[in-house]
Amino acid sequence: MNYNLTRVNIANASAGIGFKEAPRDVEVVVTGFGIVDRPDKDTGEIKKISIIAAEDGAIYSGDSVVMAGRLEDIYDAVSDFESGDAPLKVVGYFADIKCSKGSATTFVVKDFIE
Repeated sequence: MNYNLTRVNIANASAGIGFKEAPRDVEVVVTGFGIVDRPDKDTGEIKKISIIAAEDGAIYSGDSVVMAGRLEDIYDAVSDFESGDAPLKVVGYFADIKCSKGSATTFVVKDFIE
């Protein structure tokens, strides 16, 4: 799944900011996001890496199952709202949530803009 991620965004994902280190409750304008499959360097197991590209040039990434599910939900929402030729931008913020493992990071959508 890829929504307006560039090859450069994907290439820089491993050098991105981890979701746990992302700023909390700070508005982020997302220009692209997606999930790519990458082999684990140690085990060879294929992992789903979630990537968020921000308008300010920051790349956020990680192998969070919670974030992968969240990006799939956002993709569905963007697909429902998309109307023009230019991709929509997603405005939102990173937040902590409780989960079975203790806590996780999610992305809360505030708005979609052209």
